[in-house]
Amino acid sequence: MRILDLYCGAGGSAMGYVMAGFQVVGVDKKAQQNWPWPHNFVKVDAMRALELLDLRVYDAIHASPPCQTHSRTRYLQEDRPGDPDEIENLRIMLQAIGKPYVIENVVGAPLEHPVTLCGSMFPETMGIRRHRIFECPWLEQPAPECRHHLQVPRFRNPDPRGAELTGVVNVHGSPSYEGEAQLRREVMGIDWMNNYELTQAVPPAYTMWLGGQLADYLARRAA
Repeated sequence: MRILDLYCGAGGSAMGYVMAGFQVVGVDKKAQQNWPWPHNFVKVDAMRALELLDLRVYDAIHASPPCQTHSRTRYLQEDRPGDPDEIENLRIMLQAIGKPYVIENVVGAPLEHPVTLCGSMFPETMGIRRHRIFECPWLEQPAPECRHHLQVPRFRNPDPRGAELTGVVNVHGSPSYEGEAQLRREVMGIDWMNNYELTQAVPPAYTMWLGGQLADYLARRAA
């Protein structure tokens, strides 16, 4: 199974699909030095890629268009001041292509009937919350339920105004104490990214779950 990963960044989503059994080709308009599979990367604008690449060789398409427009924190929005809100045009193109697709973004983005995934749903990411939404019209299985009550205080709280311990690690901004950078990698399930890439990434556990559902869907459709 092959999936095209648009706006791939450093490969958080891609790694989850690989873990679910997919071969992934990443597309991003910026060079990605830490992309884990350098021979499966194309440096080109994502919308342009949909016109240039031979899409017949892919079983599905994943896209994570820029989210700063919809982010509640607007974290690091100044780093990408020229990024347009591409979701609507992207959806039109993906629907016209006719492949199963996934559009990922932050809570508040204008996705259609999205499912929400949270770190508390998966044992691998129990140390984060990091809600992300996914538009996937082919999905039939409901998402697991959030289990915030299991995220008991056990991590050092970098905010001196709060309690000494907190139940989740917040992966945004710069690390504020020694050892926090490594802790962020551990709770995200990502050990190959720098801190900025990590703050932008989707935890692989999310797309591993989605990838499993997608593989089942493709198998049913091929039967």
